[in-house]
Amino acid sequence: MKNRIILLLLLVVFVSIEIAAQRVGKKSANREMGFKADEDFNVTVFPDKWKEESAIILCQKYDFSYVKHGLNKINFREVFRKRVFINDQKAKDEFSIFYYIERDGEGDNVGFIVEKPDGEQIKVDLKDAVEVGANEVSSEYRSYYSYKKKYKKIAIPNLEVGDIVDYFVFGTRSYDGSKGVDFAQFSFSLPRKYPILKQKFYFNIDKGFKVNYRAFNGAPTIAEGVAGVNKRGQSRDDIKTYLIEDDDRDKRKSEIWKYNTLEEPWIKFQVYYAPGGMASKSYQFISKEEDLVNSPMKIEEIKNKVLKDERTFPLDFTDLYSYIKREHKELRKPEEKAEMAYYYFRYWYFSQLESYSSFDYEGGAYASINYMRFTNIFSIVLDRLKVPYKYVIASDRGNGGFDNVIFANDVTTGIRVGDKYYFFFDNNSTSDYTPSYIVGSDAIEFYTGKKHKDTKMDKTKIPTRDYNDNSLHSFLEVKFSESMDTAFISNRDSLTGSMKSAYEDIILYKTMYMDEDRAFFYPEKYKKEQERKKRGSSTKLSKRSQREKGENTRLEKQKEFELNEWRSDFIIDFFKNDYELGKVDSVVVVSSGRMLNSTSCVVESYFRVGEIINKAGRNYILDIGALIGYQLELDTEDMERKSDVNIDNQVSYNYNIEVQIPEGYYVEGIDALNYNVVNEVGEFTSNITIEGNVIKLHTSKKYKTIFSKKDDWNMYIAFLEAAYEFSQKKLIIKKNK
Repeated sequence: MKNRIILLLLLVVFVSIEIAAQRVGKKSANREMGFKADEDFNVTVFPDKWKEESAIILCQKYDFSYVKHGLNKINFREVFRKRVFINDQKAKDEFSIFYYIERDGEGDNVGFIVEKPDGEQIKVDLKDAVEVGANEVSSEYRSYYSYKKKYKKIAIPNLEVGDIVDYFVFGTRSYDGSKGVDFAQFSFSLPRKYPILKQKFYFNIDKGFKVNYRAFNGAPTIAEGVAGVNKRGQSRDDIKTYLIEDDDRDKRKSEIWKYNTLEEPWIKFQVYYAPGGMASKSYQFISKEEDLVNSPMKIEEIKNKVLKDERTFPLDFTDLYSYIKREHKELRKPEEKAEMAYYYFRYWYFSQLESYSSFDYEGGAYASINYMRFTNIFSIVLDRLKVPYKYVIASDRGNGGFDNVIFANDVTTGIRVGDKYYFFFDNNSTSDYTPSYIVGSDAIEFYTGKKHKDTKMDKTKIPTRDYNDNSLHSFLEVKFSESMDTAFISNRDSLTGSMKSAYEDIILYKTMYMDEDRAFFYPEKYKKEQERKKRGSSTKLSKRSQREKGENTRLEKQKEFELNEWRSDFIIDFFKNDYELGKVDSVVVVSSGRMLNSTSCVVESYFRVGEIINKAGRNYILDIGALIGYQLELDTEDMERKSDVNIDNQVSYNYNIEVQIPEGYYVEGIDALNYNVVNEVGEFTSNITIEGNVIKLHTSKKYKTIFSKKDDWNMYIAFLEAAYEFSQKKLIIKKNK
């Protein structure tokens, strides 16, 4: 999917030491970053209202500098400093390991001090730090500014409750500015995991740079300060400084299905270097006239900027439309041509990656086409096929509308043909895919083809799909071993629409889906290729060739074994929140769900479970509720809602379960398993019967809307609580008297 640097994945932490009056040159870098250089960091106390909090951020500062250096060179500097009071054991455990990004720029440095209650300061030696992956790193150590795959970590010895940890990171990087530079985006909320006594964001911006800034939901506005400094630390009137200050910020209140961008004080900020007339030519949302833009952009301007983005795949894509003309002359309707063109585009794109890069399908490589590149190429293909279409620009739902758009990737582009919308794809996407972050969002659409001179815009909304179109249908047959200590479960999952995405990406890992595509688009050619492989060579093979053939056969079997092991592990992981699987006997992908003629992903698995059936005297207790999977459990604090409800998609979960009652046993009290909670926003229903010696259970859970006001939260509570209550239900299987 398109790379976006928004929300909680790109958080915390490049902090500044000083404001403009304290900025000094390179020779004083260590003093500038010294722990006593700033009075704001001498604070040791905090308000009583936070005395029960695990930790309190006494001060944190973020300093970013963008200055020109020499011919076409840009020097970027980032500094952060953070001071945290450790108020309980939980915070002590969290901050006992320090994570940081190891930089290798000029003058890069990292420092960490533990300050004891009596004022003693203990400097932590970082020489024994070890490298770790970003997935291990707490959000408290992640960057506001960029995503890093690798961090370093080190244990902090002798940290105690009542201590203060104080640390900084200083880093630099050089850029070639000859063709302009789009620096990484800031998009973050001011409230964090812990309350913050004081925080400042400082920007030093050289002449020729452009800045986009917006503050949302009560966040403080940006203020222009005194003259800035160049790379040598010299004050220059043509270098501007900007400052954002925020004090006494309570911690974030976490709620499920909450769009932080719409509910919390939020800041967006991006710097661009656009020499000469590049600002007017750029597809980035920057102004030709103004150095700082701090106001909504007109929709017409957004449209014009987007249309300037002419990125395409750097290869000849004539085959994209010539294939349709050559192989599918029977297609007459524009909608039919567009549908076939979408799937062939996906095949063509990944075959190009396979031919011209190191992209390894069999090794499990995963990729997607850039949303803008998709739109630009697909529009050219449709033009060649004489298919009328509309260009679509959608504002991501997290923006709250076009008025809050500030970055070029705050919008997503696509194509509309008739009533069908087409958006960018990945390995497994089908033409009914719509990114969840634009479902139901504001959009504009207009003609751009040569035959349509009128480019008048129509305002619209990206349609939502019915919950039945985004569904999981799971059929389980449950039988017990003779000793009644193991359940044998045969499971068939069928997924449609948005429900396929995460499931497909994992279950189809390392799958030869390109063969599936070739078989669809070139059936006769593919059939002949397979027949040739099956027949093999009629020539007697040499001993060397025989050995090579044997080795290839062995490697193919090894790959198949590894793939089966991977799928088994996936099934075990998939059910881990429901029950622990003893053994997975088989996993079969019946349908990949990624083809034009078969868009449902269907997977059959057979496995054994021990813990859902337990002996109780002469009888057995079956955790029948666990068979419908994990259900959200609401805590006491979840009962009161502070924010509106935003769900990715309207979806439904449907289970049909058959449990065979062992001979000599019976069950009773099944009426307690019948539920019927139905309202405007969702529902949970279940129906159970006994036919002969088979328990037949059907449950359905539906999310009927993607947005609800917070006042409607009680309706969510009703069906969510019913589903969770059902998941805890048990049946007693009794011995006949």
